[in-house]
Amino acid sequence: MNHNSQEQLHQVQFESVQTKRLLSVEEAATYLGIAEWTLRGWVSRKRVPVVKLGRRTLFDPADLSDWVEKHKVAARYE
Repeated sequence: MNHNSQEQLHQVQFESVQTKRLLSVEEAATYLGIAEWTLRGWVSRKRVPVVKLGRRTLFDPADLSDWVEKHKVAARYE
């Protein structure tokens, strides 16, 4: 798969998860643009907001967006 096809696939996946109320680990990782194993590590260290339904770990896209906004760091120009 070439780079352009990968970008198009990522865009389709991203758009499909934007309309869901709760996201799976895989969907949340796509939404954030990170690897699934990275997200799982953040969850285990309680670095990212989650919704627990029984044994399932899910993510609210609104919570993830707020979390990203809170963790933005201004660029430093020297």
